[in-house]
Amino acid sequence: MFKSGIGAIIHMRWIKGDKPGEIIGFWAEDLNHYSIIMPPQLVDIMISTQNWLSDKYDNMNNLISKTRELEYFFKNKEKNND
Repeated sequence: MFKSGIGAIIHMRWIKGDKPGEIIGFWAEDLNHYSIIMPPQLVDIMISTQNWLSDKYDNMNNLISKTRELEYFFKNKEKNND
Protein backbone atom coordinates (compact mmCIF):
# COMPACT_ATOMS: atom_id res chain seq x y z
CA MET A 1 0.00 0.00 0.00
CA PHE A 2 1.06 3.61 -0.42
CA LYS A 3 2.69 5.56 2.36
CA SER A 4 0.31 7.77 4.29
CA GLY A 5 -0.50 10.99 2.48
CA ILE A 6 0.16 9.99 -1.12
CA GLY A 7 -3.57 9.83 -1.79
CA ALA A 8 -3.77 13.54 -1.06
CA ILE A 9 -1.86 14.15 -4.27
CA ILE A 10 -2.93 11.36 -6.62
CA HIS A 11 -6.58 11.04 -5.65
CA MET A 12 -7.70 13.43 -8.39
CA ARG A 13 -6.61 14.23 -11.92
CA TRP A 14 -4.59 17.36 -12.70
CA ILE A 15 -5.50 20.01 -15.26
CA LYS A 16 -3.60 22.74 -17.10
CA GLY A 17 -3.76 26.16 -15.53
CA ASP A 18 -4.23 29.47 -17.32
CA LYS A 19 -0.62 30.60 -16.88
CA PRO A 20 2.23 29.17 -18.97
CA GLY A 21 3.69 26.13 -17.21
CA GLU A 22 0.90 25.98 -14.62
CA ILE A 23 -0.69 22.76 -13.39
CA ILE A 24 -3.68 22.72 -11.07
CA GLY A 25 -4.33 19.93 -8.59
CA PHE A 26 -6.81 19.50 -5.77
CA TRP A 27 -6.17 18.44 -2.17
CA ALA A 28 -8.10 15.37 -1.00
CA GLU A 29 -8.96 16.85 2.39
CA ASP A 30 -10.95 19.86 1.19
CA LEU A 31 -10.68 19.96 -2.63
CA ASN A 32 -8.90 23.32 -2.46
CA HIS A 33 -6.69 23.73 -5.47
CA TYR A 34 -2.94 24.04 -5.52
CA SER A 35 -0.80 25.31 -8.33
CA ILE A 36 2.51 24.01 -9.64
CA ILE A 37 4.62 26.06 -12.04
CA MET A 38 7.15 24.28 -14.22
CA PRO A 39 8.75 24.69 -17.63
CA PRO A 40 5.86 24.67 -20.15
CA GLN A 41 7.42 21.84 -22.18
CA LEU A 42 7.03 19.51 -19.16
CA VAL A 43 3.37 20.26 -18.39
CA ASP A 44 1.77 17.72 -20.75
CA ILE A 45 3.97 14.80 -19.67
CA MET A 46 3.54 15.65 -15.98
CA ILE A 47 -0.24 15.88 -16.29
CA SER A 48 -0.31 12.66 -18.29
CA THR A 49 1.79 10.85 -15.68
CA GLN A 50 -0.20 12.23 -12.75
CA ASN A 51 -3.51 11.34 -14.36
CA TRP A 52 -2.28 7.81 -15.10
CA LEU A 53 -1.30 7.45 -11.43
CA SER A 54 -4.64 8.89 -10.36
CA ASP A 55 -6.52 6.35 -12.49
CA LYS A 56 -4.43 3.50 -11.03
CA TYR A 57 -5.08 4.82 -7.51
CA ASP A 58 -8.85 4.89 -8.19
CA ASN A 59 -8.71 1.34 -9.59
CA MET A 60 -6.78 0.16 -6.55
CA ASN A 61 -9.34 1.69 -4.18
CA ASN A 62 -12.19 0.10 -6.15
CA LEU A 63 -10.51 -3.31 -5.93
CA ILE A 64 -9.96 -2.89 -2.19
CA SER A 65 -13.63 -1.99 -1.76
CA LYS A 66 -14.79 -5.00 -3.80
CA THR A 67 -12.47 -7.28 -1.84
CA ARG A 68 -13.94 -6.06 1.44
CA GLU A 69 -17.46 -6.61 0.11
CA LEU A 70 -16.56 -10.19 -0.85
CA GLU A 71 -14.96 -10.84 2.53
CA TYR A 72 -18.08 -9.50 4.28
CA PHE A 73 -20.33 -11.62 2.06
CA PHE A 74 -18.44 -14.85 2.76
CA LYS A 75 -18.10 -14.16 6.50
CA ASN A 76 -21.86 -13.61 6.75
CA LYS A 77 -22.56 -16.65 4.61
CA GLU A 78 -20.47 -18.79 6.95
CA LYS A 79 -22.31 -17.39 9.99
CA ASN A 80 -25.70 -18.10 8.40
CA ASN A 81 -24.69 -21.68 7.54
CA ASP A 82 -23.63 -22.47 11.11
